[in-house]
Amino acid sequence: MKIYQIYYNDKTFRQIDKDFIPLNNVNNSNKEWFEFDIIFNFLKNNKLEDDVWY
Repeated sequence: MKIYQIYYNDKTFRQIDKDFIPLNNVNNSNKEWFEFDIIFNFLKNNKLEDDVWY
């Protein structure tokens, strides 16, 4: 299982749970999509493992 936590700036980066993987949303290119943009880009641009829950 891989659990990601989105962060938006230095303050939220420092608040990420130690067991989570940071997912950078500092330069969100589509503000209207909020977190969906970074999630969509992650799914589109990464090879996902078959036996892993995201």
